[in-house]
Amino acid sequence: MSHDDRSTRDATKKYQQIVVPDHALKPDTSGTSFLRTGTFPSLTDATKQPPGFRKSLELARLAGDHHLKTGGSWHHVDGNRIETTTGRKVEVIAGSYIAHRGPGNSPGPNFSATWATTSYTQVGSQDLPVGGLQSTTPAAPSPDYASSLTFPFSASSIIFNPPSNPNNPQAMPPDVDTTAPGNTGIQNGDVATATWAQRVLTYVGSIAQPVPIVYAETHAGSIETRSYAEAGDIFGSLAGLMGARAAHGSAQRAGGGLPAHDRSGGRRAT
Repeated sequence: MSHDDRSTRDATKKYQQIVVPDHALKPDTSGTSFLRTGTFPSLTDATKQPPGFRKSLELARLAGDHHLKTGGSWHHVDGNRIETTTGRKVEVIAGSYIAHRGPGNSPGPNFSATWATTSYTQVGSQDLPVGGLQSTTPAAPSPDYASSLTFPFSASSIIFNPPSNPNNPQAMPPDVDTTAPGNTGIQNGDVATATWAQRVLTYVGSIAQPVPIVYAETHAGSIETRSYAEAGDIFGSLAGLMGARAAHGSAQRAGGGLPAHDRSGGRRAT
């Protein structure tokens, strides 16, 4: 293990660094881990980089280069990273937050579970929505917009495309300016969710433990929903204590058919 404390009057060269080279990961396998606080290492001069830095730099560049040219704390671990807390954990972030788990460098499942007295998620606010208060009216995306969507992995205002080869983190196309005409990247003020999977299962409550109240409210300038089914029905049912027939009749009297902008491929059953 090496310890480097570079204390100098030159603020551009101040840092504290701990490096553990060639530590065991598993039989016949070793790795290098380091922690550096202060100024970041040179991105180009290998003689001024700690052991293991090139590997860490390649991974960090998956989120762009903007955040690598400043200073702060740089921590790289070869192997597993385990963190346990018996009390509260408080994390306050004043800048951008990026979590990138790529298909090439980190295969395996992704699991998140929460038990709590309350659970609250907020994206933007009434007085400060995502992207700030806009003076222009955004345009609706075209059908199948997600197929050409680019992803905001950069800490700067520039957004770049996913790697052309996900198994090679270095195979990265150049940054793309999302303000350029015809670009299909996430733009300022967008909140987007895209999912590709073999099955997408969403449940609210269960037969044995239903949720007493489910409430949803939407306020929008316009609402457009598209659903496409390659086979079978796009099926929706509403059944309460009075039975599905009464619920269907109430919905029919109140709604009067499909909304004007609900375009569905396949048959629709109500």
